[in-house]
Amino acid sequence: MNTEENMLKEAENALAAIDAAAPFLTRAQGAAICLWSARLAARLISQQAAGNSPGLAPAWGNVKQISTHLGIDPSRLFSLLDELHAAGKVRMIGGNVAGRKMQKRYNIADVEKALTRAPVE
Repeated sequence: MNTEENMLKEAENALAAIDAAAPFLTRAQGAAICLWSARLAARLISQQAAGNSPGLAPAWGNVKQISTHLGIDPSRLFSLLDELHAAGKVRMIGGNVAGRKMQKRYNIADVEKALTRAPVE
């Protein structure tokens, strides 16, 4: 069983623990589905960002991860990534989401593309 199947099984067990005999979806089960969906997405994003998913290169990284990946000083990278995001050149997830401050993660391929100059012809 792979990681995603394990996580979905955890969610199924959580729903059954609330009310296994419910003939339809209860409010508590609906809330649990939302919570487990968010947790599953967060785990998968974290795994992919850390490169822990088999066969997948890291797609998203925080400033420290990107600075290590590219060999750029993190203090310079903070403002540079915000500028690139504001210009629409780099996708970002996290930040201020629904009133909660979350760690910003930037798309690594976008950062590499934005920082790589096109050859002069």
